[in-house]
Amino acid sequence: MDVSVLVPTYNRPGALVKAVKSTLDQSRQPEEVVVVDDASDRSYEEARSKLRSLSEETDTVVRYHRMDTNGGACRARNEAARRAEGGILMFLDDDDVWEPHK
Repeated sequence: MDVSVLVPTYNRPGALVKAVKSTLDQSRQPEEVVVVDDASDRSYEEARSKLRSLSEETDTVVRYHRMDTNGGACRARNEAARRAEGGILMFLDDDDVWEPHK
């Protein structure tokens, strides 16, 4: 079954890259990572570039969506779930990382 990792983010582009990288460092990588930016005030251009590079190095698709208005982490998680294509949804906050073999 396909696994989607859902990552809401707000104003932590550097932490986001570390969080997503931890999902791609797993012994079994997810099929996709869906990042939803909850209308951050900070630029995510550098982070998005790094995410594209990470995605190209793996078989995992990393998708980024930016909300037009801030609605909070729960709204961003729900939006990520709506956009996910996997049958199994796993959640990861942007300021957290997964240990290997999760």
